[in-house]
Amino acid sequence: MAIKDARINAQAINAQAINAQAADSKAANSQAIGSQAIGSQATGSQAIGSQATGSQVSASSSSGSAVLFYAPSAESRAKNLLSLLAEQRNASAGSREDGWIFSSQPLSREALAQAFVRGSAIIGLCSAAILLRSLPISHKHRDSPLLCLASSSAVGGKATTVDCKVVSIVSLLGWHHGGARLARLLGAALALAGEEVRIVGGSASEERWGFALEDMPRGWLVEGDIDKTLKSLARGVGYSVVGEACAGFPPRKFFANAEVSMNSKQASSNKTRENKTSGNKKRDSVIRVELGYRARVDADIQIIPRRVSLGIGCIRGACADDISSLVASSLDEAGVARSALCGVASVLLKRDERGLLQFAKAWGLPLRFFSASHLQAMSALRGLTGNDEVERVVGSPSVAEAAALSLVSVSLVNVAGDGMDAELLLGKRKSSVATCALAIGDRAFAASDLAGEKNGYLKLVGLGPGGAMLRTAEAELALREADVVVGYAGYFPLLEQGETRADVKFIRHPIGEEEVRCRAAIACARRGQNTVLLGSGDTGVYGLATLLWQLLAQEKIDANTDANTRDSEEKARGREEVGGWESDAAAAQGLPIEVMHVAGISAMYALAARVGAPLADDFCAISLSDVMTPEEKILKRVTSAASGDFVLALYNPQSETRRKLLPRALDILREHRALDTPIALGRLVGRKDEEVRISALGEFRCEVVDMHTILIVGNSQTRLYRSPYGNRLYTQRGYRLVGASSCES
Repeated sequence: MAIKDARINAQAINAQAINAQAADSKAANSQAIGSQAIGSQATGSQAIGSQATGSQVSASSSSGSAVLFYAPSAESRAKNLLSLLAEQRNASAGSREDGWIFSSQPLSREALAQAFVRGSAIIGLCSAAILLRSLPISHKHRDSPLLCLASSSAVGGKATTVDCKVVSIVSLLGWHHGGARLARLLGAALALAGEEVRIVGGSASEERWGFALEDMPRGWLVEGDIDKTLKSLARGVGYSVVGEACAGFPPRKFFANAEVSMNSKQASSNKTRENKTSGNKKRDSVIRVELGYRARVDADIQIIPRRVSLGIGCIRGACADDISSLVASSLDEAGVARSALCGVASVLLKRDERGLLQFAKAWGLPLRFFSASHLQAMSALRGLTGNDEVERVVGSPSVAEAAALSLVSVSLVNVAGDGMDAELLLGKRKSSVATCALAIGDRAFAASDLAGEKNGYLKLVGLGPGGAMLRTAEAELALREADVVVGYAGYFPLLEQGETRADVKFIRHPIGEEEVRCRAAIACARRGQNTVLLGSGDTGVYGLATLLWQLLAQEKIDANTDANTRDSEEKARGREEVGGWESDAAAAQGLPIEVMHVAGISAMYALAARVGAPLADDFCAISLSDVMTPEEKILKRVTSAASGDFVLALYNPQSETRRKLLPRALDILREHRALDTPIALGRLVGRKDEEVRISALGEFRCEVVDMHTILIVGNSQTRLYRSPYGNRLYTQRGYRLVGASSCES
């Protein structure tokens, strides 16, 4: 591994590692980094957050969560480190894409292994051997980042875990997918306190360039042959650079070690001269690196700052393909790489424009909106002009140009003053249905840095049966990215600490308020918040998904009725739409929201996995709750499933008040199946008090069943496998074993 052994300057780290951005209007919402205990299974864990440092856990990001793992003897060191991280976080004014959820955890290998499997980065204040022996390491491309803070005293060099002045941050795993950023964040925090830091590990680009090519700062990306470049760097091959730094990145070391360094204005002429005077052999002897937002092809790799913004105006009903064609031609005209686009912006009235929404999604661009008054102010400051009719209807003479400038401007104050932070790169270009313009900011922008309002989304997240280990990775990610989590109050204890950001808003409702929950989630998403609506198991299996869609469908019917009435009244007064621009500012009321389903593990699958393979043949699921389905219909379905010889999963079998349907259902099943047919009972599967039983249909007792229970009743092909490790069920599916006798028992 490459070793970087030098005192780290705090300002240099901030510039190189996390590319700290100037504070914008959203910076006030960023949270300080603290700590909290991780995992309900971490018995004896000790939080050292608000009590110790007076701060809360940081906002989450794409980086995810990080567990600070330490022995009890290192508790004071852990407290100090968390305090330094909070100070460094505030100093850098980073956004959530820089952030990590930091949790503190005394020595508990079970909890540590669980956090590692769930994707949390591990920072150990202990020996590397302890970490490596405690974790289920599998593959370098899948394992979570693993760092070890190996401390030594300033005098004598004796290794210790107590406070000291020399710290080595050792990367053991995951350097290329989050570990590099985390190591530099820790290094910056320690450097602010005046400690000497050594970062051990990394790649060839970290050694020679001062940053990890595979783990770029937010707002930056790399295109080209990365593997070839890293191998060449490891062999000591030189490199040439065409381009310029942007807002302190890349670091000076990157340019100082280059064989050729030039700015972008010199690139074209120097490239031509190089082609005439140098042979292919010389050109192939160095790595050609291009730096900047321009579209280029003559390089091994291109390092691109996402600093170009796109402003779009369009008529009502504009097609996404037409918008794409206009944008593509404009990028070609300006010579801008598509990857350099940091986002797209428009006027607030276009929040529900299908073509614009589809374009942004297809191009993978964050979409932001500005009020007509904001765009009008920007137009006045910059002297932008436009269509008089559009100004009359929309309220701003310019939409595309003003929106593009607004997206990458910190504020109107800066734009109006000497500190201009954005400028037009390409003025308005028009097609028959849309206009677009390009602007350029003074730095690279991540999605969370962009100004303007965003459309929120609503994700239906199934928590699984309850335990975090039975939660899907997609559900974990949705929880980390959520601004608001809405759900039944009983679901929230199932969330482990560290699964959500500290600044997330929880909206809890008592049982029975399903419609209220759905409406609350819809309202949050319409306010531009990333919203999660919680359900147990999978939200599409006896969950809230269908109710949500019913509400949205009814809203659409009501909105269309209101719109038709409003249009009739407008036409009666002689008012018409101008060029397809909609003047009604109330159009955002009832704004369509993007709804996404996040798969969850339903209870029947969790129970089936616990007891073997009972669902291997055709099966069905029936809920025995007659709250929404008539009793006669439920029993008719049970009869059909029984006569059809389906393996049957019974949800919501009985509660304290509903006691008669389960006995009747079992009586029906006994009429069609042998009394020794296996039946599995699972209660609180995946949770701390899990209970799983296997018995026979003829001897099953209903008294042990409640609403936390699910049943799986086998069919004529379901068999019991007896084992000293516990009995299991399997349902035969027609496989024939060659040369084997019957294995039934």
